[in-house]
Amino acid sequence: MTAAELAALKALVAAEESRHAAQQLSDNRTADTDGVLQSKEDPMYSWIAPNPYRHYNRFKVWFRDIEGDRKSLTFATEAEADSWIADSQRLLVKDGRPIEDVVNAYLASLTDRKSSTLVTLRYRLTSVITGKNRVPIEAFPWNVAWSEHVAKQSRASQTGILAALRGLLAYAGLRGAPLGGIKVNGVRKEGKDQLHIDEARKFIATALMAADPLALAAATMIVTGCRPSEVLSLRARDVDDGGALLHVYGTKTKKAKRPIPVDPAYQPILLGAAKGKASDELLFDFIPERQRASKDHGKAKRDALLRRVRGLCQAAGVKRVVSHSLRGLNATLRLTGGATDEAITRALGHVDISTTRRSYFAPGIAEQTDARRAHGRLLPSKAA
Repeated sequence: MTAAELAALKALVAAEESRHAAQQLSDNRTADTDGVLQSKEDPMYSWIAPNPYRHYNRFKVWFRDIEGDRKSLTFATEAEADSWIADSQRLLVKDGRPIEDVVNAYLASLTDRKSSTLVTLRYRLTSVITGKNRVPIEAFPWNVAWSEHVAKQSRASQTGILAALRGLLAYAGLRGAPLGGIKVNGVRKEGKDQLHIDEARKFIATALMAADPLALAAATMIVTGCRPSEVLSLRARDVDDGGALLHVYGTKTKKAKRPIPVDPAYQPILLGAAKGKASDELLFDFIPERQRASKDHGKAKRDALLRRVRGLCQAAGVKRVVSHSLRGLNATLRLTGGATDEAITRALGHVDISTTRRSYFAPGIAEQTDARRAHGRLLPSKAA
C-alpha cells in the first residue's frame, strides 16, 4: 500500500469515527438521550454548556434535557462539538410555563363545570403529562407522551383525552398545530350491549318485585331514559301531574333539563315512590354500602346502582348489562314503538339524533324498524 493510499484509508476511518461520535454516551460512548433524539420531534434543552471540554482524545458537551436531567454528548473534534452547540441553540428553552401549572390554571378557570367533569378532565390531562410535569408547555413532546401513555388505550379513551388536550392548548394560547401528529387509533365501539325485549320484561318484573330504591331507579331508567346521575337526583316533587310527567334536571347537555311523559302503567310506581316524602326529598334515596376513596358521593351512588343492575340481571336470569345500557334500551324501545327522531332526542336530552343513533340504538334496529314499517304497507294486519 502506497503512502497516498494509507493516508486516504486513515481519512475514511476518521470520518466514520466522527459520524458515530455524536451518538455516544458520556460513560459508554453512546448518546444518552433517553429516547428523545429518536422521536419525530426535535429534542428540547433547558441548558447547554457554552463550551466543550477535552475528555481524553475527544470533546464532551454537557447539557440538560427539557426535563432537567443532566446528560452529555461526546464528539471526535472540538469543531464538531462547537458546531453542535451553535446549532442546538434554536432548541434551547430559556423560559416557559411548566405544563402542570398550566393544567391547574386551566381547570381552575372552568368555573361552570361540574366537579365530576373537572375530575375527569384532570385524569385525562394527567395521563399525558405524567413524568413530564415540569416541562414547559411551549416545548412539551406531545407525540412522545402520546405514544408512551395514550396510544395503547381504547379508542374512546383516546378521543376523550385528545378533546381535553385541545381545550388545554386553546386556553394556553399555543400557536401552530402541536397535536398535528397525533392520531386516534383502534376500533370504535358503538354503544353498550342491551337487553332484548323479553329480557327487559323479566328485568322490570324482577326490579318491581324487589321494590328497593335502586331496583326502582333501574326500572325507571328503562321506562323514562334517564341517565344514571339523573335518576339518582330525582326529587319527590319531580313526579308531577298525577305521575304522568317526570321533571328531569340534567346538566350534561343544554337539552338535559326536560319533562318526560310517563307511561300510564308506570305512573303508580312513581307515585308510590314519592308517597309520604317531602317535596325536596330524593325519590330513590339510599346510603351506598361502599364509599369511594375519592369521597365522590355521586360516583359512589352510581357505582351502587351499577352493582344493583348486575344483581337484578342475575336474579332475572338475563344477560348482564351496565346501568347506562338501560337508557339505550329506552331509546331502542321508543324507536320500535314508532317515536320520531325528534321525540327520542328530546326524551333522552340529546342535542341531535346523531348521538342517539351512534351510541344508544341497538345495532341494526333502525333498519329493522324502517323495514317493518315499509312491509306493513303491503302485508295484511293481524286483525284482517
